[in-house]
Amino acid sequence: MIDSFPASLETVRVSDPKKLEQKIAELQAEILKRDQDLKIYKKELGTANNELEKLIVQVNDQLQQSQRIQKFLVPTEFPNIQGFEFSTKFSSSSMSGGDYFDIFEHYDKMRFGLFLSSASGYGMSSLFLSALMRLTYEIEDSKSKDPASVLQEIISDLEEQCQPKDQAALFYGVFDRRKFQMIYCNIGQPLAIHYSAAGNRLNLLAGHPNPFRADQKTASGAFENQVVDLGPRDKLVVCSSGFLSLADHQGHTWGFEEILSIVKQNIQKDVHGLRNELFYQAQKFSPLQSRDLTVIVTEVKERIMKLAP
Repeated sequence: MIDSFPASLETVRVSDPKKLEQKIAELQAEILKRDQDLKIYKKELGTANNELEKLIVQVNDQLQQSQRIQKFLVPTEFPNIQGFEFSTKFSSSSMSGGDYFDIFEHYDKMRFGLFLSSASGYGMSSLFLSALMRLTYEIEDSKSKDPASVLQEIISDLEEQCQPKDQAALFYGVFDRRKFQMIYCNIGQPLAIHYSAAGNRLNLLAGHPNPFRADQKTASGAFENQVVDLGPRDKLVVCSSGFLSLADHQGHTWGFEEILSIVKQNIQKDVHGLRNELFYQAQKFSPLQSRDLTVIVTEVKERIMKLAP
């Protein structure tokens, strides 16, 4: 700034030309120094901007690559299980996410499993996938391996590999077509809704209220199995935790009651119509998707149930 210069020309007497020339020289030197400092600052600022642009491009590339990997890992084909119809949809987020789900048959063809994990990041989702793949044979071949034990084993396997801030909600249900029951374990309250066609009512499936957190050790036996009896035309709707993080422009988020209301209003639609309505209402409520979204809708077919022993 000019007012910070050593002296003003007004303080120099015109009658002393040598002093005047000295002050002018000092001012010119100060201006030159400031000009050089400004050039250095602009150069450093330009370098910093270039580095920031490279970092943004790198982060975007990594995020897009993670999304592509996540989409590749999410199954697109499921076994044809007699007596049940499925409709699934997965939508990845450009901001954060880590959903993984699967529907798979057991060695005993009268049993099949439904798994959904909703993790805080793509890395943790991959860890769940790797742990589930390691346990696949054991899950499929063992009749005694109940859902709570499977999830406890997966979590114990991952506790040392996760980052401190990682967390996840998990749902694992095993369907028994002999008894027409589903035994399930629900951790962190993923949205799991059972529609009883006989009673024409919706039930929000209970579970362990807190999600798995990497910075908190999980006590052995902390999770419990629950049982749901299945009837003709019953439906099961399982949604990932991302639906509860949806927010509108005023910051209001979806809650259990709002989602239950949408399911109730559209429960008579087929599995695909119900699934599509959930996604339509989600996008209408919140155009900005901050987390992965996954919906799995399962229906028990009436004809098969009537013929079952």
